[in-house]
Amino acid sequence: MGALKHVAVYRDFVFTKINDAGPDFHAYFGDVLGAIDNLVDRSPVWPPAHRRRRAAQRHPLQLEDGAGEHQRHRAPDVGTRVGDAGGGCTVARSADDAPKPMAMEQILPFGAGHDFFDRMGGRVYPNGHSMLGTNFSIHSGYAQVPEYEAALRAAHGDARASEIPAARAAELGVFSEPVVKGSPQAIRVIRPLAADRTLLRPGAFASRAHPICCSSAR
Repeated sequence: MGALKHVAVYRDFVFTKINDAGPDFHAYFGDVLGAIDNLVDRSPVWPPAHRRRRAAQRHPLQLEDGAGEHQRHRAPDVGTRVGDAGGGCTVARSADDAPKPMAMEQILPFGAGHDFFDRMGGRVYPNGHSMLGTNFSIHSGYAQVPEYEAALRAAHGDARASEIPAARAAELGVFSEPVVKGSPQAIRVIRPLAADRTLLRPGAFASRAHPICCSSAR
């Protein structure tokens, strides 16, 4: 096997291009590199302490939209983890402004109606990239965590620390395979294998500097 001529390393992620033709790395990805910046900068200390990865899953489906398929397959997984993430908590009827466990902040938006998701907004970038959640997303309602925000300011400065939590797109699809999420920090490779078969290969990143309240739920 010969060495690849077109290799780029961006924020510790390695990208390759087999063909000599076509745009170079920065011309191809353009503004979508900001999604990788956001994923990396959400960790006050990079690289993360460890990466949690499940075995690849093969699904009998035709991939029509990467973001939509990702949501449909992720939601049941999130549901199974709520008990552990929330310490087996139950949420009783309370005032709307009462603090909720972080696990409930994460799972409740998945039960929103179609109108919620229609209003999230989206954007298509050159070269086939796309973003879901340009107006807001299922991650926009998380409560502030002072310890985490202080760690971001110490690592990145006040200006960048303010920008990082503000970028809460649901996910960004990087054509042709990865789906990048900043909150929580995750990348899922969605790889069509055939007309009725798609490979999902998820990976999550665990920050070294998240407070316990963040790392336990994410």
